[in-house]
Amino acid sequence: MYKCTFKHNIFALIIELPMKFLKTRNVLDIIAGILTFFSFVFALLSSISPFIHPANFKIGLFASILLPFTLLFSILMLVYWLIRKEWLFLLPLISIVINSGFLISTFQFRSEPKFSIYEENETLKIISYNVHEFMHINSQLSIGRVREFVSNENADIICFQEFDASNQLHINELKNYFDDYPYYAISESNNENIGMAIFSRYQIINWRKINFENTGNGYLWADIKIAKRLSVRVINVHLQTTSLGQQNLAEISRLKKFISNSSIRALQSESVSNLIDTTSHSIIVCGDFNDSPSSYTYEKIKGKSLIDGFREAGYGFGGTFNGFKGIGKLYRIDYIFHSRDFLSIKYTTPHINISDHFPVISELVYQN
Repeated sequence: MYKCTFKHNIFALIIELPMKFLKTRNVLDIIAGILTFFSFVFALLSSISPFIHPANFKIGLFASILLPFTLLFSILMLVYWLIRKEWLFLLPLISIVINSGFLISTFQFRSEPKFSIYEENETLKIISYNVHEFMHINSQLSIGRVREFVSNENADIICFQEFDASNQLHINELKNYFDDYPYYAISESNNENIGMAIFSRYQIINWRKINFENTGNGYLWADIKIAKRLSVRVINVHLQTTSLGQQNLAEISRLKKFISNSSIRALQSESVSNLIDTTSHSIIVCGDFNDSPSSYTYEKIKGKSLIDGFREAGYGFGGTFNGFKGIGKLYRIDYIFHSRDFLSIKYTTPHINISDHFPVISELVYQN
């Protein structure tokens, strides 16, 4: 008899508490509470997704894609529940805290540095840029503007992804546009592989292109002699595309392809990670990962041995994708990482409208 009464009381309590909540709240609170709960679930899934292969965690993949919007909503809900003096403020607060790694990899509150304590000959300036086959988004050849940008930046090393000109320029013509750089490693574009290049003011000792299976993507690495006793391995990465565009975003077939390509990128990131782990000297990793800081790909390549230059020296918002009618700027998919014997003193993402990506620029100082 006692057990029956106890079960009845518990059941009544479970029913009664939500009913009391609903009776004491207005409609706006109820809607806000439901949305807060679902945003918390999405934030929780996103916080886990970098550590699980996307093939085994598809729901986490979609949650991570929505993460910028989830966090923006969480901030609004945090303010709302604090004003309402409700304990529900804890859910958006937890959502923000557990995704703090994504936040600091996308936005930095520090201001742009006005000066540097280092001389120019003490720094190493790197540019990574997906130039979209030197085609401007309005289908005009943009190589002249890219050359002007590179010349003004006066970088030491440039890593290009999609280094081609859609059959409008021969490879030697492309090289001549960057004749300020006497050393280069170029993997030409063809029917099977997407072009990539590394240009350097310092001597390239050795280089190699690794092509991923069943895709046109790959990575190009070059050992560059920066000083008498310093050689750096620069790894220029271009991972599998998302296959999404603003014209096909809602197509089911494209969404399936997006899931498939996320798994492909995860495998490709493991290949890059293996190279990083087996390289004995200093490393700089540049490139278009086609994945956000809340992804398995990002976490796998950065690992514990590399530093994200944006986290160390970036300022403001770090979005690098110039697509989806401005919404793409919420996503950071292009990166420069470096080994711990470098110090990043400046990291910028100029929003120049030349390609479907923005360039990223890192200034480094060798510490040993």
